Amino acid sequence: MDSERGASLTRLRLIAACAAIALLGACAFGALGIVALSKPLQQVNETAIPYTSQGTLSYQATTNPGSIYGNGGATTGEPLFLTAIKTMQFRYSFRLNSKAPIHASGSIQLALQLIDQGFSQTLVSQGPERFTGTSASASLSLSAGTYQEVVKAFDAASGAGIYNLNVLPVVRLNGTLDTEPIHVTLSSGYSFEASDGFILPSSSAGSLTGAAPSSPNATSSPFVEAATHTAYLPSVTPTRIAIGPFAIGVGMARIIAGVAILLLLALAAVLGRAMRSARRSDGPLDIAWRYQGNLVSVDEWREGDFKIVDLPSIDGLARLAKRFETVILEIKGSESLFYVVLDGPLAYRYIPPPRRHNADEVSVDKRLGRGEDPIRSAEAGPSVTLQRATLANSNGNSQGQQSGGRHES
Repeated sequence: MDSERGASLTRLRLIAACAAIALLGACAFGALGIVALSKPLQQVNETAIPYTSQGTLSYQATTNPGSIYGNGGATTGEPLFLTAIKTMQFRYSFRLNSKAPIHASGSIQLALQLIDQGFSQTLVSQGPERFTGTSASASLSLSAGTYQEVVKAFDAASGAGIYNLNVLPVVRLNGTLDTEPIHVTLSSGYSFEASDGFILPSSSAGSLTGAAPSSPNATSSPFVEAATHTAYLPSVTPTRIAIGPFAIGVGMARIIAGVAILLLLALAAVLGRAMRSARRSDGPLDIAWRYQGNLVSVDEWREGDFKIVDLPSIDGLARLAKRFETVILEIKGSESLFYVVLDGPLAYRYIPPPRRHNADEVSVDKRLGRGEDPIRSAEAGPSVTLQRATLANSNGNSQGQQSGGRHES
């Protein structure tokens, strides 16, 4: 019996340990689920994508034969002496560059303006003209004669003699860099020192603005102006949770946590039910499990040495053992098993009730032991009982008649 109970207790401990591990696992996956629920499924990051805008002014002039410019004419960067020049041409080119794909369209215009002390006159202009793509250009032509007539008019009005000749390009562009909208407005001014006899280039002064912050990167040439802009492209990536050396997405973590919690809780419930079933089916085993730390088995017991006080429950006996600060004795009698707590001459005893069996199962077992068919016996039970009762009555009557006959004789 002891070895069987020890084995049963070992099984219960194993089941309890497995149930505890399942509950701890459910708690761990619950923590994972809480962390996963506290994080978004996706996170939006911004990737910086640089792009540059560049504007370039160039000019040339057709000259008179035998002039100081030779056969090639005047080109960008050279002073223009009007006595040797026939026609001047100014060209402005714009380009937008980036490693990311750009889809854009816009407009470009160009004007040549003479300025003196707040007075200005537009000599010639072009545009605005629409363009599609990332590059565009505009050109102006002005004869030396037309220019000199305007300068002479300025001389007659102010008498200054020296003026500013400004080349004014304006570019407006809208589009997308990858998927991010971009807006660029370029309004630069290239200034020349001018009189009725010459046009001299000077340092260009301009401004370049866009929707995104820009950091101008001036080149060594006064006729080239470039700026670097930055677009921030949003990128959506799944949020990941690091678990040791591994990382899993939040969505997958939620699924894993939910499924694991359900399975582990179901396993813990099944194990707990198995423990309760095993303990309920065996009263002494349940007592041994509940009070195993305060239970001592005793083989010999002399009941006549103590005054016995029977208790109705093991819980009451356990409370007395705790009050008296003693142990519960498990007494194995010849026919029964009971528990005792000693307090001087008193012995408090609890006798577990005998294991109850289902009456139908006991009856069936007995009938099967006698070789009877329990179904037929159950069906024939009332008639058999009635026949036996009738037979008994008939035997009693016949005996009575025989007895009466003897008395008469």
